[in-house]
Amino acid sequence: MLRVLHTSDWHIGRTLYSKRRYEEFSAFLDWLLLLINEQRIDVLLISGDVFDTTTPSNKALELYYSFLSAAANSCCRKIVVIGGNHDSATSLDAPKELLKALNISVVGAARDSLAEEVIPVRNNSGELELVICAVPFLRERDLRSVEAGESIAEKERKLLAGLQYHYNGVVKIARELAAGTVPVLVMGHLFTASAFSSGGDSERELYVGTLAHVDISDLPADVAYYALGHLHRKQCVGGKEYIRYSGSPIPLSFSEASQQKVVLCLEFMGDNEVKVAEVAVPVFQRLQSVRGNLGEILKIISGLKAENESVWIEVEYTGSDICTELKDEVETAVAGSCVEVCRIRNNLRQELSLMQDTDTGIIELGDLDKMSVFRLCLQEREIGAEQAIELEKLYTEVLYEMREHVTEE
Repeated sequence: MLRVLHTSDWHIGRTLYSKRRYEEFSAFLDWLLLLINEQRIDVLLISGDVFDTTTPSNKALELYYSFLSAAANSCCRKIVVIGGNHDSATSLDAPKELLKALNISVVGAARDSLAEEVIPVRNNSGELELVICAVPFLRERDLRSVEAGESIAEKERKLLAGLQYHYNGVVKIARELAAGTVPVLVMGHLFTASAFSSGGDSERELYVGTLAHVDISDLPADVAYYALGHLHRKQCVGGKEYIRYSGSPIPLSFSEASQQKVVLCLEFMGDNEVKVAEVAVPVFQRLQSVRGNLGEILKIISGLKAENESVWIEVEYTGSDICTELKDEVETAVAGSCVEVCRIRNNLRQELSLMQDTDTGIIELGDLDKMSVFRLCLQEREIGAEQAIELEKLYTEVLYEMREHVTEE
């Protein structure tokens, strides 16, 4: 029996409204190492977004490499890491030859030779036990050539065709190696059409057109398991038990605070049969959203203070009366306690600001995401609904290409 641990979207180095979270990441990695030894894990999968940015801090790098070193000296015989859209593929790949000596395979970027994305897993006797297709996040340049004058629909068609070609090619090579005697597992970092995101700002809208809606029917069938990354909520895709997102191991935003975070333990029983078990990840730093009118907010804070437990809160005022003293009241209420305020949002103030003339009113841009600001611009210019949809798509494409440019640098 082969035991495989499916994880993804660690986002080491992520902050929460200026609060650094290295203690949480360190605690998670310590816990993960204990789990690997307790569960006698043979193979560890990290399905993309190891880091939160393409330029991780020295502390983030230290946590990552310290963990890999410790895990490589545990019972775990193989570690496979693929790049995600947040990762710098070049930086992730840089030490790949050195890491091979520790039985760690890294595929940060798509390879020119698809065979390099096929990773065999062998037991101590050298017998083949599993074949892994390690497909990283596929960027636009990996999937299509640019042609002048092409329409958005044509571009989307080429992107999907390129993605299908890549996955089909890698899986074909893997099947030939497996020869029908061992299971094939596919790692990927993408957004499938029937999956659900966490909402909020925890998953950036960086996909364009069809890339944001890859149907599972577009991916190769007859695979034992898909170990996917990119979405932060644990889930099966299309009701299929063998196509799963493990989700992020810690809440990366307040929108994820109520989710039970997990890692997925796979047991390959033979004949491509795989048993999947969720292992709950402990809460290393409690997060809580506090919503209501001023009285309700202060009551909730009072209850949290009485628990005498470290908790970071996001305060959202939803009352119908203007509350100019909200910030002062909240800060006074949490003073000297274990409750720390990460953000205060006054919805009524924002709504009133947006209703005012932009020449005289104040819009709190910090409360708006990029798309909301863009939509306000369209509204200000009285752009029609049909044209607005096309402009929003083009704007999303610009954001994507800007992200690609930063990654390439």
